[in-house]
Amino acid sequence: MNLTNNKLAGKTILLVEDMELNRFLLQEMVRDWPVQLDMAVTGEEGLAKTVARKYDVILMDIRLPRLSGTEVTIALRSDPANPNHHTPVIAMTANAFDTDEAAYLEAGMDTVLAKPFDCVKLYNTLAGVLEEKPAGNNETETVTAATVSIDLSYLLEVGKQNRSFVGMMLHSFHESADEVLLDLDKAVRGADWSRSAELVHKMKFALNVVGAGKLDSELGRLENAARLKGQGGDAELEEEFKLFMHTIRNLYNQAGVLLQSGEWK
Repeated sequence: MNLTNNKLAGKTILLVEDMELNRFLLQEMVRDWPVQLDMAVTGEEGLAKTVARKYDVILMDIRLPRLSGTEVTIALRSDPANPNHHTPVIAMTANAFDTDEAAYLEAGMDTVLAKPFDCVKLYNTLAGVLEEKPAGNNETETVTAATVSIDLSYLLEVGKQNRSFVGMMLHSFHESADEVLLDLDKAVRGADWSRSAELVHKMKFALNVVGAGKLDSELGRLENAARLKGQGGDAELEEEFKLFMHTIRNLYNQAGVLLQSGEWK
């Protein structure tokens, strides 16, 4: 997308996102855009950056460790001395239900950008809060499938056919999946369904990045079921999570094979 003559030129954007994979992806999306991107890894760091300088727009992940994106937004909206007191804040989440969106708007956020998103959707959202004309609609249809495999077409498109970028993203997914599988196995064995729901949510965007978006419906169902359960034994739910972990482990192994092939360096 050519934005050279667009009014987004020179705009400053603060991205507050704790997942390295997501930061890499968004950074690559705007790499050729005439914008200035600043990044924060935690809610505390993001809030500190809003105090230190003025931005034109803030991309705020919702699920941040310790201080959430919602809490950061409430803090800056509650402080008239903050130079970003009125700066547009875009909530980024893989869980954009109507009830959640209402809560984000109530906290002072301006709109919601549902994960996963592509360059056009990102631009449309930025343009919307900055009162620019959108570039056109590029909604994608969510499908469900029992089996999935890694599809690198999305990463190749976003990375402009840069194979080293795709390799970097594969490596990040490989590490993230390994970490989540260890934590999820512990949570499921301990019947900690609240933690299990958090971990499933954490994987949503990463799975879409590597072309496994067909799992979206199943992920949403598992996450909601786990949140409703909260704590306590549930043999049926445990079995469903074990099947899900088996699928993630297959994708983890596929990523490992692709990395070992040496084709993505």
